[in-house]
Amino acid sequence: MTAEKARFVALFDCSPADPPPWVKATCQQAGLFFVDNDEIATAISKSAEAQKAILENGQGFRENEAMAPHYSAALDKVVQSHDRLGVYSVSWFLYGVHPTVAVLDFQPLEDEVKKARSGPKKYSEEYLQEYLKTCRSKLTDRAHENVGQERTLIVPLGLMDSKKAALAAEHIQKYLTTPLDPNLKFKAGLRG
Repeated sequence: MTAEKARFVALFDCSPADPPPWVKATCQQAGLFFVDNDEIATAISKSAEAQKAILENGQGFRENEAMAPHYSAALDKVVQSHDRLGVYSVSWFLYGVHPTVAVLDFQPLEDEVKKARSGPKKYSEEYLQEYLKTCRSKLTDRAHENVGQERTLIVPLGLMDSKKAALAAEHIQKYLTTPLDPNLKFKAGLRG
């Protein structure tokens, strides 16, 4: 993906949930184009090459690094000329996207475990604690490996959505300090 070198990408993950509204609000506050994964799936479904690859690898839409070129092509199609993006899911690390920052929210994971504790099928507390630890570690490790610890924000548990959005936007803006387009100053009329 040649255009990606000029892109600023913020990656969000609130697994196992779909993107909550605060993620889109953060993108808006930080001036990012939010990439809707449903639009990516639609673009992939319209690509004969991608459909062929899905059928050949036999894994369907499960996370698969071999699908990276197809996800990259779909991303290019969906974002068009936008160069400041917000993507949702650590799966994007596999698909050739190189985020500058990551924002992880483990509240949905904590909420799922809370439901499991009171659900009809009782899991042992040890199992649930191990599940939480494993999921948090996998997501955190992937973010740290791909963007670094200092560029990964782990949203504190229990925050209201408005606080999550403000905290995430502040984190993103720390790393969004220089324009990606070298002609931006000229376009804004600031060069003489």
